[in-house]
Amino acid sequence: RVRCDAFVILSADADDEGAQRTLWQRKYRRSHLGKKSYLERGVSEAQYKVYWDSYVQPSWVSHGLGRMKRKEHGRLSPLTVCLDCLADLDGNVVAMQELLLAADEARPM
Repeated sequence: RVRCDAFVILSADADDEGAQRTLWQRKYRRSHLGKKSYLERGVSEAQYKVYWDSYVQPSWVSHGLGRMKRKEHGRLSPLTVCLDCLADLDGNVVAMQELLLAADEARPM
């Protein structure tokens, strides 16, 4: 983290039931790093939902996004942007470009 000029965090609103459902269903169905998806492995949606609710989402809140906020005294650093992973790609690209420009301007010469 010390060597990073800026952070981009992809997240979905933990309080938005629809966003969470879309996110866990997408993760349930997709393969990742050469591994089969949970669907392809024979895990039912109900089983994955329990895993998501009891482990994945709470872990992200406390160790992912929560950890980023703790490092900055309860808020995200000015050179951190939290992108909605379910939002329009073009809007997220613009937000990321703005962050990278700000990080470049803040970098000591």
